[in-house]
Amino acid sequence: MVGDVASPAELSQLFPIFKSESTKTRRVGILDAFIKAGQRKATPDAAAALKDLLTALISGTPDDADLAARGALLAGLWKQETLRSRLEEIASGDNTPASLRDSAIKGLVSLGGEPTKNYLQALASGEKAVSTRASALSGLSELSPPLAAKLAVQFLGNAKTVDEARPVLEAFLKNKQLPVLLASELKDKQVPDFVAVEGIRMASSRGLQSLIEESLRKAGGVKQMDRPLTPEEMHALVTKVQAQATPPAGRTCTAASNCSA
Repeated sequence: MVGDVASPAELSQLFPIFKSESTKTRRVGILDAFIKAGQRKATPDAAAALKDLLTALISGTPDDADLAARGALLAGLWKQETLRSRLEEIASGDNTPASLRDSAIKGLVSLGGEPTKNYLQALASGEKAVSTRASALSGLSELSPPLAAKLAVQFLGNAKTVDEARPVLEAFLKNKQLPVLLASELKDKQVPDFVAVEGIRMASSRGLQSLIEESLRKAGGVKQMDRPLTPEEMHALVTKVQAQATPPAGRTCTAASNCSA
């Protein structure tokens, strides 16, 4: 409620309350109120106190990942450009918890601009862990959808498991525009069949199959079905294709899941 109606001055009055030991158990709730305020573009008028609070939340090794994640979101929502480098450090950190990394990337997306686009492009196409690159692609899909779609096809083409591919597929099934961009980039490209099957399943469950199913089917070499599969049949197909994508020891498999000794 506070986050929905509080004025900049009233938000500033919450800072000392947040810091008080007596309200320690309520800090997550206070930060959530700040996030709601930030989403409606309400910013506390106590600029110095605001910066001090967010710096304390995300500096060093955070004691509480939940609080730090909310601080990272707020750094972006409240346009704290001086904290950009710290958000980048968090996003690319090898030991950063997934929820904190995602929040740091969302914070960077909120900061926006070429610096964020360039950073996320480098992170998505670099040598970091698959989960880190997937999170960067998700953020980039909001900031620069065409560029993200191009990089996403490269990512999906190299995916080793459905679990690797799923976060990126989810990022491009958030609305009706992103699947169209991804479908366009899939033209004349190849992705593993299990990626295509999972993408078709996810698109079907969201009512978006008409926008991307054909492109995924062609890219993955998946045959046209005579009828739509039931959820149970689709799950069984995904499981089967995923199992075929992991060859037994001493054998190799092609993208079409044909194994050879």
